[in-house]
Amino acid sequence: MSKNIVWIIFVLLIFPVKYPYAQNGKILYVGGEGEGNYTKIQDAINDAKDGYVIYVYPGYYNESLHINKSLTIIGANKQDTIIDGCGAYSAVYFLADKINFSGFTIKNSSVAIYLQSNGNNIYENIIENCDKALLMENADNNTIR
Repeated sequence: MSKNIVWIIFVLLIFPVKYPYAQNGKILYVGGEGEGNYTKIQDAINDAKDGYVIYVYPGYYNESLHINKSLTIIGANKQDTIIDGCGAYSAVYFLADKINFSGFTIKNSSVAIYLQSNGNNIYENIIENCDKALLMENADNNTIR
């Protein structure tokens, strides 16, 4: 094996791709400006199909999310992209397998993230003012960082 291939494999293992491309090339946007942008994250989730990427611009989103599709949901940055559960039992509820979720502050719910699915990647999030950060039920092979 050449040194270049070994080096590439090493770099990919140490620095994995942070935001995968949409499997079908479709990206939905929440917040921000422009035609076609959603105002609510849940509306984008409802309209998305498996494999879509949902990019969420900085803002304050007062909603409880129910993710029932294999999606990549990316917040612009975890300090300024805030999901406020507004006292709901769970602010983010994972019902589908293979969800990538990162870049948010999640706050004001009993459970910030409720996992009831498998093979998810949850990383680079902040959790504030929730009784429990994470609740897992019948959930296997999830990566949480």
